[in-house]
Amino acid sequence: MQLPSLGVVFALPFLLIVPIGGNFADRYSKRRLIVILKVVELLVMGFGVFALSMKSAPLLYITMFLMSSQSAFFSPCKTGILPEQVGAEKLSKANGALQLFTFLAIICGTVLAPELSLWSGQNFGLAASVCILIAAFGLFTAKHIEPTPALAERTLSLNGFGSVFRTSLEIRKDSFLTLSVLAVAVFYLAAAFIQLNVLEFGQQHLGLSLEAATRLFLLTAVGIGLGSTTAGWLSGRAIEFGIVPIGALLMCLSLGTLGTLAEGNILLSAISMAVLGFAAGLFIVPLEAFIQYRSPKDRLGAIQATSSFMSWLGILLASGLIYLNASVFGGTAQNGFLMLAFGILGLAIFSLWVLPDFLSNSS
Repeated sequence: MQLPSLGVVFALPFLLIVPIGGNFADRYSKRRLIVILKVVELLVMGFGVFALSMKSAPLLYITMFLMSSQSAFFSPCKTGILPEQVGAEKLSKANGALQLFTFLAIICGTVLAPELSLWSGQNFGLAASVCILIAAFGLFTAKHIEPTPALAERTLSLNGFGSVFRTSLEIRKDSFLTLSVLAVAVFYLAAAFIQLNVLEFGQQHLGLSLEAATRLFLLTAVGIGLGSTTAGWLSGRAIEFGIVPIGALLMCLSLGTLGTLAEGNILLSAISMAVLGFAAGLFIVPLEAFIQYRSPKDRLGAIQATSSFMSWLGILLASGLIYLNASVFGGTAQNGFLMLAFGILGLAIFSLWVLPDFLSNSS
């Protein structure tokens, strides 16, 4: 399977389906949708194991599209159900826990995949059968979620792009909600840029193999989990916006270090990647919690879907920035980190400027 085409198949459902998923999340019980989608996940994983056993590239592309589509429907339900389950005073801690376990899952999947392939003697169908067990466990836990209400009075719209456009107009009426959605999109742009750029950075600047360079991003993922947990702990029963500029400044410092350190300094690079992840966790948790808190209950799914749509646009833009840095400007991966550092610095300065009004108007 070719990575560029695989990336398109993976990203396309998030752009096309997430907005529709948000409408479903606003119309039906989020808990019920989560259970149904976990059943779908179990079926798709079974299909994926069959596709791997058959060694069929077309079936694997279909598997990727189906799994991305399931995730696109699942995303607004996953984030939108938190206010219904924990209340406003626990939103920050809940988001911290959600980010922690999300990135723990990413780490475990990244580490387990090659190990299971080796253990099974490159029998990818057998190795992937573990995904069926994981999906079954997810379904089991989903059935233990507390029931949530449906909003029967809402009309279900299947016009995803129209929903994004209308919701964007609604969000614009609340300048601080708008800023939060845009800041989350910038976060995912930066995260995607870092994930792509670190592979080239490890090989060009540190002399690492592709596999060893991948481990640098694992350190970032660990840092995000720890930073998210810390943000939830620091916020306590409130949404602590003062963490956001601190996280942005730490991200800028880490990126600046990566963009200027001496060639071959693996230790400092590893530390910088871990601190970068920790700072990113501090940055994202209060913003996600604020979007959930500020959104009207009957529009939470649509707003979460619009935020996710914007984030995926940011992820696609990250690929464009990688191309711009390498092919247009002729820059190295290290130059890319330095470029991103200046961008995040501008965001940090802007957040410090906005913060006083943000605090006085969001309470």
